[in-house]
Amino acid sequence: NASRRPAASTCFAFAFAPRDCIVPPRPHGHIALQYQQKTHFMITRQPPSEHSETDKTEKRKAILEAFEARSVQAGSSSKLRQYLYKTNLSTITLKQIQSVMSYLDSVLGSAELTNAVLQSTPRIIRKSVETQLKPTVEFLQSIYSDDLFLKAIERNPRLLVTSGVGYDGSKRNAGGEDVEKYLTTELGLAESAVTRLKRANPTIFQFSVEGQIRPVADYLVLLFAATTGGGELTQVQLAKARKLAGKVVKTCPAVLGLSVASNLMPKLNFLKARCGLDHLAMAKIVDTYPELLGLSLSLNIQPTIDYLSNVLLDCSAEDLPDDAVEEDFAMWLEDAQEPLRKCISRHPQIFGLSIENLRSKVSYFDKIDSIISVDAALDIMAKEEWKGQKENEQSHNKHVKVQSLAARVLSAAPSTYSLSLENNIIPKTECL
Repeated sequence: NASRRPAASTCFAFAFAPRDCIVPPRPHGHIALQYQQKTHFMITRQPPSEHSETDKTEKRKAILEAFEARSVQAGSSSKLRQYLYKTNLSTITLKQIQSVMSYLDSVLGSAELTNAVLQSTPRIIRKSVETQLKPTVEFLQSIYSDDLFLKAIERNPRLLVTSGVGYDGSKRNAGGEDVEKYLTTELGLAESAVTRLKRANPTIFQFSVEGQIRPVADYLVLLFAATTGGGELTQVQLAKARKLAGKVVKTCPAVLGLSVASNLMPKLNFLKARCGLDHLAMAKIVDTYPELLGLSLSLNIQPTIDYLSNVLLDCSAEDLPDDAVEEDFAMWLEDAQEPLRKCISRHPQIFGLSIENLRSKVSYFDKIDSIISVDAALDIMAKEEWKGQKENEQSHNKHVKVQSLAARVLSAAPSTYSLSLENNIIPKTECL
């Protein structure tokens, strides 16, 4: 058959190939054997059919009986029972579960505490005792005293299965500078503060000092150096800057796990650009509200800035005409800079509020606005912002745009937005 005839180039290469390179044709029997082996392999890989559900039920029953023998609460609504019905039991053996329970009994010294761990964190039954649980427990015991270790597990059993605690070698600080020593000597944290960090954020004690913690601390020190005076830093000023950096770590310890280049710097640079903040103002904002560094730029900081701009200018960028050019948008950003700077500098805690929270208060202030007469509003504007200017009253009333109450409150007293609407703002407004 011409269609199955080998190409001339193939025949040429075959003819001039060395003999030891020519592979003799395989007998048909070899192909048949290979096919049989492959078929057998595929058959053995097929999941069991009619007995699979029965096997799962029996296995689940055996596991539940093992838990009931220990008086572990595994009722129909328990997390443990729900986990056993959802997880893939084919990868769990009863021997594995018994080894986990035995190890927890020996470490925690209490069957009741072991049972509580199993009930609240059932996925622990999947963890390897040797490669996961033991390294995790050893790490936690190295930063806690015996009593604190048990209390920590009692309060938060998930510490035993948290990624990054103990068995995540990528974050281990083995052989490096001691984290606790660095926090106390370099950042001036008291031992009591370090103890609180161990309870709340044990993972930071596995970070590399040189690779992770020191770069973040140095960045914070340079940020606060601007608040201690100009010129070359003295030892006293450096110590003060380190103390301020230590305050940030105590308030927001998660900052030690953030990247300077891809997380911290983009946040602060964005705020400087949008709000017209200089280095000193930015440092004071971080000092006042360290939690700002732990917020997401895309999910929190930028949406909040955009919404505050809309309120302060009584319009949004979307309100610009369809034929608006880039210069119009740049002007909108510029107009928002000064009121944003005042608002954020006076009350950076406003970043801790959700857009829904802010919107509910703006809506309430707008309702108050709706019952204020135009004449009264114009009179307020004339007294506060246009005093001393000699303009025709008719022209003034025609061209002056009255700033909304929500915008005036946001400019003059932004901390009002952190008050409870139902328990504070509404009752006091009605009383007044």
